[in-house]
Amino acid sequence: MVNYLEKVNESHVQPSVGSPAFAENRLLTMKEAALYLNVKRSKMYELIHEPDFPLVALSAREYRVFLFDLQAWVLSKKTRS
Repeated sequence: MVNYLEKVNESHVQPSVGSPAFAENRLLTMKEAALYLNVKRSKMYELIHEPDFPLVALSAREYRVFLFDLQAWVLSKKTRS
């Protein structure tokens, strides 16, 4: 997979919809992120105000988050069991 991502970056070709690179680089809406995290929309908007949340602000009222960054953020919150 790393080789594929390097080729995509070198050639500046957009990954196809079904490719792993597309899934990792996909921007999620707050609704999609809430579904991914299995939380309500109100909780999602609480989370985006955490200082370490990987938020992409498109405008003052429009936010997105990269799927890959959201997954990494979730893993960083994981507690030892």
